[in-house]
Amino acid sequence: MAFSALSYPNTAMFFGELSGIEEAIFIFASLGLLLAFQEHQSKKIYWLMGILVFVFTIGNPGRATIYHIAPLLLATVLLLIDTKSKKYALLLGAILLSFVLAAATYTLLLLPHIEMIYNRSNLSFASYQEIFMNIDLFCQGLFSYFSLVGNRSTPVESFDGGIYFFNFLFVLFLLTAMVKMTRLKTENIDLVNIVSFFTLFYLIVIGYLYIFANPLARDQTTFRYFRPLFYLAMIFLTLYIDTFSKLIKNLMITIILLYWTVSNYQNFLGTTSLTAIKRMQNPHQSVANYLVDHNLTYGFASYWNAGSTMALTKNKAIIAPIFIDRFAPQRWLSAESWYHRYEIQKTFLLLTKNEYETLQTTIKTYLTKEPVQKVDVGRYVILIYDYNIAKPLNRIKESGNAE
Repeated sequence: MAFSALSYPNTAMFFGELSGIEEAIFIFASLGLLLAFQEHQSKKIYWLMGILVFVFTIGNPGRATIYHIAPLLLATVLLLIDTKSKKYALLLGAILLSFVLAAATYTLLLLPHIEMIYNRSNLSFASYQEIFMNIDLFCQGLFSYFSLVGNRSTPVESFDGGIYFFNFLFVLFLLTAMVKMTRLKTENIDLVNIVSFFTLFYLIVIGYLYIFANPLARDQTTFRYFRPLFYLAMIFLTLYIDTFSKLIKNLMITIILLYWTVSNYQNFLGTTSLTAIKRMQNPHQSVANYLVDHNLTYGFASYWNAGSTMALTKNKAIIAPIFIDRFAPQRWLSAESWYHRYEIQKTFLLLTKNEYETLQTTIKTYLTKEPVQKVDVGRYVILIYDYNIAKPLNRIKESGNAE
């Protein structure tokens, strides 16, 4: 169910770009290792836990601290307090050592050459009005994530309307399972306790940052920060169903499998499904074609537009990601050399039409010379310059105005 069409946004992110798969892998792997460690002490588990922590830390120590290391440390410390066993003290040491090694490797070896993370601007406290906006975005994201609201054109009494109603019932059942199964006692800790500790941690920490800080809550898609809770909720659901009698258990499983089949059919095989989306041309493809056809080999764009278009040109054009609003490098999965291709004289700036309309004045403060050509390609605008716009970009960086 965690990767089914129950949550269309989660399914699209998971199968479309493997987004969020690391959170599911970490949760299931760490829970499995902790449960195995309760049964018997083995050096293999120390190694496996150390490798798990190292792999999930090396790409982004800051994010890993919140999403992976902190909840794992919390569970391990509670197990140590409960059992007073030396093996959990050693496991705690293995986790901390792996984290330090990964963070040091990232800082000393990776960061100077390639930034593997998108470093948002520092979090700041939200204003009173922004807090209510963030709560509204949370509700929008929740409704979207679980497909609770249909299109206005969908009749409530139709088959699709029935699916939305079942989604609502399923979410109620999911919440019931979480409330019923949550157990926070710190004696005789088992799987339910560990899942409960993980859930409480994510709910408090991510919930607080999402509501009371900026800029996590930007639109309803940013509900994805709560993905760990989605996977944990599925574990609670399984544990809750397992408490019923065999007859009720089989009935519930049958209903869920039937729903799973119907909803997946709608999303993967229906006329407005992922199959139909697959047949659609990527909107970046026409931009990529234009760049290749007109020998435009070097330019800049916002992160998603840069990465998608560059990939579709088969790397015939280097498109470095930048923060358009302040014309500063955005070094997330981008090489430092991309920002210093000074030998190329004809360069371009790729913008969405919305970026072009709202940021024209801002762009002109950084690129004072007018573009020699403005080309509209679908929903995008390509500004072509007869000089290398990487030079002003790096002058801004060197003067200290960039991130």
